[in-house]
Amino acid sequence: MEAHIFDGGLAVLSTTMNSALVEIIDEHDDLSYVNERHLASRKISGYESEGMSEGNSSRDFNRHSPYFAIITPLPTASHANIFQVSFCTIAVLSRLHTESRRPEIFLSTKDASVVIIDTVNLKIVDVDCRAQLSAPIISMSFAPNGRFLGCYLKDGTLTVISTAFDTKVLDFDTKDVSSSPPKELKWCGEDSIVVYWKDLGVMMVGPFGDWIRFSYENSSNLFIVPEVDCCRVFTDKCVEILQRVHPDTADLFCIGSIQPPSLLLDASDAFESGSSSADEAARAITRTGLLNEAIGGCAKAALREFDITKQKRLLRAASYGMHFSFRAVDNYDDDNSKDDKGRGSPSAVAMAFVTVAKKLRVLNALRDKTVGLPLTSSEYEGLSPSGIIARLVAIQCPSLATSLCDYLKLDRSIMAFACAARASVVVASSQNLSDSETADAAISILKEDTSDDIATGGSSRSATRGRYATVALAAFRAGRSGVASRLLKLETSPTDLVPALIAIDNFSEAAKCSIQAR
Repeated sequence: MEAHIFDGGLAVLSTTMNSALVEIIDEHDDLSYVNERHLASRKISGYESEGMSEGNSSRDFNRHSPYFAIITPLPTASHANIFQVSFCTIAVLSRLHTESRRPEIFLSTKDASVVIIDTVNLKIVDVDCRAQLSAPIISMSFAPNGRFLGCYLKDGTLTVISTAFDTKVLDFDTKDVSSSPPKELKWCGEDSIVVYWKDLGVMMVGPFGDWIRFSYENSSNLFIVPEVDCCRVFTDKCVEILQRVHPDTADLFCIGSIQPPSLLLDASDAFESGSSSADEAARAITRTGLLNEAIGGCAKAALREFDITKQKRLLRAASYGMHFSFRAVDNYDDDNSKDDKGRGSPSAVAMAFVTVAKKLRVLNALRDKTVGLPLTSSEYEGLSPSGIIARLVAIQCPSLATSLCDYLKLDRSIMAFACAARASVVVASSQNLSDSETADAAISILKEDTSDDIATGGSSRSATRGRYATVALAAFRAGRSGVASRLLKLETSPTDLVPALIAIDNFSEAAKCSIQAR
């Protein structure tokens, strides 16, 4: 009947009122979480399907991956029979937002209520919200922060209610828009909801009932994926990021605004045009004592922009304001106020400006069409620079990954060099180079990374762990078994070497290595 995907797996609801929760577990999850699962649940191991064929399917099936699923059947069918109710839709509140640190299952009933299932003890509780809902819920979606639940009712009302069902924050009538239920109901950030109808396009509803509609007339397929501060609209032709304009940004660009960032932006524009009134306007902001607030507002607004021209305009305004806010350090006798060349230390405003400029350079590099990883500033902060590097490696962009490591002064990514070495193996295969030449090219890349690690205080053994095995497997998959064998001779980690030897069917060497490593 319905499958609801959430950030930890999915939940399914059948026409017979049976339901189940599927949680995807990987190596990052705590084993205690798996061991404390309900007795009715079962564990399904995953396996790598790469390279599967009719001749080796049994061998590949036994090559287990670190991913597996926990499937927990839920007693919803018996509850429906006992209380003579049926369910309309299902949604899952992630374990990140629950007190038990286990997912909670929400099921709407046809008598305009909601039942919640605790997946720890499989207890079902009816929250009895019939007085707050005018009709049964036919679609539900949780806000990214887990505090609110967006509901589309059978009578065409869009309702937003707290997950505790004690506060209703929005009732929006959509009967004039469409009499049919929407195909998609998702959150766009934490303060707006996006609804999609097949022939009417996408409608975005704000926190105070304001709305705007986007038509997608030539798109036969459309899917909405919610994210932390926006949502992505996938169509047959493109992917678009839909995001509510931040209130501070709206105040900054509003005509006639008297907010400090807006006044500073006007003064900067006047300075760029050569107007003599620019200096006095900036000094007027300084006299109010709100100049630092104005500089910070322009810098933060630049961080939220995708258009590079607007970014530069806002950064110029912040830079212009910094000329008036700069103050030399008063006490030059204090050694802490000077650097090693006797210069005064930069102010907090200047440091914040540099941080924003660095983030914008990284974001613009990721948004380039050759990379294809457009992120908002909030997503960048949530992923962290190391997470960005990991994603770049995953999408085969080792050059940009290592460049960003250098620019952000991070430790050079181990996997970025491994990815670059794998790429060199593939390129060498297309150029018909010998196994020796191909292996030498990959080894030179990996040794370059090793020398960097040793120079910064690492050991040669820890610096090379797992890298040669990773590249060797890539060479084996590319049909270069000779290159793979040579690279594996340089691998120093038995925990990486043994699985690699098994993968290339060198079982005798794998057994020998296992015995030596005990």
